[in-house]
Amino acid sequence: MMKVLVLQSYGGAGEFIIEDSIDGFRRLGNTVEKVDLNEDFPINLLNKIKEFYPDFVFTIDHNGFLRPIIDELNKKEILHVSWFTGYPLHWAPK
Repeated sequence: MMKVLVLQSYGGAGEFIIEDSIDGFRRLGNTVEKVDLNEDFPINLLNKIKEFYPDFVFTIDHNGFLRPIIDELNKKEILHVSWFTGYPLHWAPK
């Protein structure tokens, strides 16, 4: 079993993908907690990372993965997964 922290954002198809993903993670026996990116971001996310200390953080389309968040996850050796629903190379350096 793993502890999964899910970054919740609203609008678009990502909202439905997040809920379905949470359901799937739980059905596989994982512990899942969500952080609402609309509530006091990024402070609430950093606090949840310290409090919950997940095995990995999951988001859609890189939502919530700002450089300070990525740095904190790397420092704590927490895996982070972003499910891109569009063209992923859009974000790649040219």
